[in-house]
Amino acid sequence: MLLGLRLAFLLATATLLQSQRQHRDLAYDQQDDGGGGGGSTATASGTEHLVRTVDLPEGAPRTLSFLVNTDTVAIDYDARTDAAAAVAPTCAKYALSAADCAELQRHLGSHVRHEAAAAHIMAMPPWHNASSLRRAPPYLDLLKRVLVNSIYGASGGDNRDGGGHLGVPADAHTMIGLPMLANLQFCLEDALLRQVPGHVLETGVWRGGASIFARGLLREYGVSDRTVYAADSFAGLPPPAAAYPVDKVDLSYTQAGLAVSLKEVRANFGKYGLLDGQVVFVKGFFEATMPALAARWGSGEGGGEGGAGGSVHDGKLAVLRMDGDMYGSTWVVLQHMYERVSAGGFVIIDDYCLRTCRMAVLDFRERFNITAPIWKADWCGVYWQKPLR
Repeated sequence: MLLGLRLAFLLATATLLQSQRQHRDLAYDQQDDGGGGGGSTATASGTEHLVRTVDLPEGAPRTLSFLVNTDTVAIDYDARTDAAAAVAPTCAKYALSAADCAELQRHLGSHVRHEAAAAHIMAMPPWHNASSLRRAPPYLDLLKRVLVNSIYGASGGDNRDGGGHLGVPADAHTMIGLPMLANLQFCLEDALLRQVPGHVLETGVWRGGASIFARGLLREYGVSDRTVYAADSFAGLPPPAAAYPVDKVDLSYTQAGLAVSLKEVRANFGKYGLLDGQVVFVKGFFEATMPALAARWGSGEGGGEGGAGGSVHDGKLAVLRMDGDMYGSTWVVLQHMYERVSAGGFVIIDDYCLRTCRMAVLDFRERFNITAPIWKADWCGVYWQKPLR
């Protein structure tokens, strides 16, 4: 008998057993009618409140919460949990049907798998600072500090550096913080040093800060044959798509602060003197722009519109930097652009701490047997290097 098992998953909400310093709730309070509190809850009427929570690398227990009739049931789990054994007592207590029990086991198993993967994120590789280009010009350090607005200290633009909150700074041209800009610098410099072919693509640029930095770095090193592609809707995030059910509770598309027009982003590039032919803007939601861009590159068109055409870099990427938050946005970019990343190139995932993004990354890596180590870039972002064939 179907008992109306409503899985209202708490996005792997961390238990309060961890100290306040370890518990890192994101500052994206997604809720309707006030809501609040930690995690996500669902009432009998279907109302959902969401606070997206960061997975802790320590592998602390999480709680999966769901409703059986009017009872709220919780199952603690970690990377070592056996999903079948963990759900068995609940299935027996509530006489759940085989279908309901299998569904519960499937979802818990997914959480356990993601927990295990999160627990195995590696610290920065030992060669992270080994590049001979690490003695970068002072201009790049200054550029990073101006982009996060920390040089004036007026608006707390570098709010991500404290580890724990993703917010929208008032004035800064990027919200990714200095550690993620340093990560982007490392990946770009390493690709240049190793002569990895390809351009730079950022998907999800907000006010343009990271792409501005990428263009500034190329100019500083005198690189004229690589292009920075800045892809964004320039109208905020898309509403959740039915094709990606895990995104259904994501209300990011309602946040006006995430919508920055192309006109404003172009103006920001201009403020740094970096709006030139080596910057290409790709406007639209990724569901439409990524397959179109891949097809154009595949046909031999573009792939170097801003720089010297017909170069070894055309149709390839040396660095793919992704900041799409949602499962669908992350999956679509990987689906159409990962094969464009050259061997030795880098994939940067800015918002891996968001469960929707992380699930898409792990599902994609599993489906296509990608085993390259995932390295930690800051408390939220990760990256990996595409292996040499």
